[in-house]
Amino acid sequence: MEAGPCPCSCWRSARSCWRAPGWGPSTIVDSQLSDDLTSIATDLENGLRHYRAGNVDEALWWWQFSYVSSWGNLAGAVLNALLTVVAHDRLDAEFTGDEEAVAAANEMLETGATDPR
Repeated sequence: MEAGPCPCSCWRSARSCWRAPGWGPSTIVDSQLSDDLTSIATDLENGLRHYRAGNVDEALWWWQFSYVSSWGNLAGAVLNALLTVVAHDRLDAEFTGDEEAVAAANEMLETGATDPR
């Protein structure tokens, strides 16, 4: 007997989904940038200790491992959060002071003028 479609809307059945129950594409995760940045710094610091001790191969292994298992995902989430804040701020900005330039452009378009002066 096959279980129904997965509640997270993936293509798998509910029995074979690897995601945690209730986790889906529209799930909002509550987090703080400071926590994510601290976790990233902690992961990078572990590799830095090995590097400073002269164990370059060990440092590279730890940086790669921690990137794949932890801080790579966190860094992407931090960038997405910052991009959302910046985009929201720019889209909500009031544009003032351009009325004269818009009026001049409209006048040029109406008269068919080719010289911008």
